[in-house]
Amino acid sequence: MSAAIKHLVFLIGSAASKAVSLVFLLCLTSACTNKAIYQSIQQNAQLKCQNVPPQDYQKCMDQHAQSYESYKRSRDEILHGDD
Repeated sequence: MSAAIKHLVFLIGSAASKAVSLVFLLCLTSACTNKAIYQSIQQNAQLKCQNVPPQDYQKCMDQHAQSYESYKRSRDEILHGDD
């Protein structure tokens, strides 16, 4: 891959990551729901998967594909499992 293409990919990835980070910060300052914050974090993590080697991309995406509802159920079980 040429240096110019690598630089363009970096800029696109960097801009997308900054956009997701901005959404996350806006959510924190404007009373977004926990779901919106969780989804923003997941999207940011998925964007970072673009930087892993191609053979690791799908594994990385799978690690950050859990829905908010599934995450919340798991979290609630851990926090309230002994009730």
